[in-house]
Amino acid sequence: MASVGGVSGCKARCLATADCEAVCVTLITVAWEDPVKMCGLRRDVWSEKCVGDTHHDTYVIETPSPPPPPPRIPIPRMNPAERAATLNARFRDAQASSNLARAGVVIHHFDGLETKGEPWRSCNFHCDNEISGSSLTGRLSTSIIYGPLQNRADRVSVPLVSNDGGVIARPSDGLQISCAFGIDGATKNLGDGPNGVGCPSTWCDPSGQLEANGYCGFWGAPPQAAWRAENLDKLLELHKQHGVQWRPPGYHSGYNEAVVDGEVWNKHLPNTIEAFFELEGSGVAATADGGRRQADYARDAHSRFLLAYGLTEHEVPLLKFDPARWHEPFSAGPTDPVSIINDRFRLDPYMYGVWPDDGSLAFSGVLVHCIDGYEDHNEPWKPAHADMSASLIFADQRVPGKPIPVFTCANGGLIFRPGPVTRLRCGNGGDSGGICHEFCESATELGDVGSFQSPGDGCGMSWRPKDFGMYLRRVSAWQKLGRRSVYNEIIVEGDGPRSHWKAHLPDTIEAFFQVSGGDFSGIRRHHENFLRAYKLSDTSHPLLTLDVDRWDEPFRVA
Repeated sequence: MASVGGVSGCKARCLATADCEAVCVTLITVAWEDPVKMCGLRRDVWSEKCVGDTHHDTYVIETPSPPPPPPRIPIPRMNPAERAATLNARFRDAQASSNLARAGVVIHHFDGLETKGEPWRSCNFHCDNEISGSSLTGRLSTSIIYGPLQNRADRVSVPLVSNDGGVIARPSDGLQISCAFGIDGATKNLGDGPNGVGCPSTWCDPSGQLEANGYCGFWGAPPQAAWRAENLDKLLELHKQHGVQWRPPGYHSGYNEAVVDGEVWNKHLPNTIEAFFELEGSGVAATADGGRRQADYARDAHSRFLLAYGLTEHEVPLLKFDPARWHEPFSAGPTDPVSIINDRFRLDPYMYGVWPDDGSLAFSGVLVHCIDGYEDHNEPWKPAHADMSASLIFADQRVPGKPIPVFTCANGGLIFRPGPVTRLRCGNGGDSGGICHEFCESATELGDVGSFQSPGDGCGMSWRPKDFGMYLRRVSAWQKLGRRSVYNEIIVEGDGPRSHWKAHLPDTIEAFFQVSGGDFSGIRRHHENFLRAYKLSDTSHPLLTLDVDRWDEPFRVA
């Protein structure tokens, strides 16, 4: 706290300080000196909780409202199955064309070179990303996939860059191709040039002949020349016949590359994106975890995207993509909440890798909160305390002969929706008394689980959200080794001036539940009041039964 000449001076210091949102001016009076006003800078002020006195004055700095975003073109609504059918038809009926709506389906695999935390967005400057020491700025790499590719015997499935999920681009004004190659363009080696960011300085001649190393744009790293967007028809015709032979997903495995303008892509968001996809089937067999990690990443990105733009899966769905299913590669996943929740229960939370460091709930396991009196007593789907207790349950916790470990749930509980609508403060291997303790160091290895003390995480304190994966893996291994089953305690951000839980209701809550054999009368009344308060149906936010002895499919409609 520093001395200032008055309130105006204190406000000026706040305006000049990053993240300052309020000031607290304290009047300090000493008998033999003149009164002095001290200035304290504040953020995250919960103004309705302020209590007045004669020595402190708090002033919240008003900031001008941001300009309204430009109007968006409405995205046609259709259910995910209809969207998948539309994409499948475009894929099957594709032909060598410079019209992207007829050429096939344009996909971008998540590669870590997009905007950090928003992988649907091109990183156009000051990028905090890199591959092999190089960043990509001002563009995204995409590939054009199309059904007629299967007409060559070597193409076992659709040629793909990687085993990662990604996005499907909408053939519209937001999809502007700068240049294209019949092979991987290795565009990380290409900066800005006369033909655009990520494009070489020479164009291919569509009337050119076969050269010693192949056709123009089909060899080199990067190729010495690229194809103009208006000559895509010729490029795709050559690619179908002369593209690199198919191999499992990876570098030079038979795909083409189209470099798209990042600024145009971002300017037209969210309309640029037609769907997100996660990979499934034999096309992802080469992935050590069977594709689970990429699926979680795609689900998390999709959830963030919908929240950022106020959309639903009826505008931009998350689809499944099986590259070996040539006739219908895209399909809609389960859409009923019960199947989605049971499917997520079967996903191990440590397959996710590093959890989001902002505390967003990963798409692995099921986070449940047992109603324990720390909620709003009239509307128990709302928190009444800053820290709220929960437990993450998942199939790999299973200890033979033991039930799914949950805290006493006599009054039923809530299931949290994954993604940024649910924010986690910390995790604990056992009961933590409803609070976060001192944080453990980050853990990157399983370690000697047999030597760990209770709760089996090798630390005994709290975990930061980004470290959940390894600590949950340790606790599960420790419990299975000792044939013990104990619930974990996850502290969720509850009440507060910027509560994600409250701000995103009703989406924060995915379902209500009661443990089988319990009294359903209370939770049923809460569920009915919740549906009435938000004008919802039990189809979207159901009341479920949790059978703690059914490890294969623990949730069902009550």
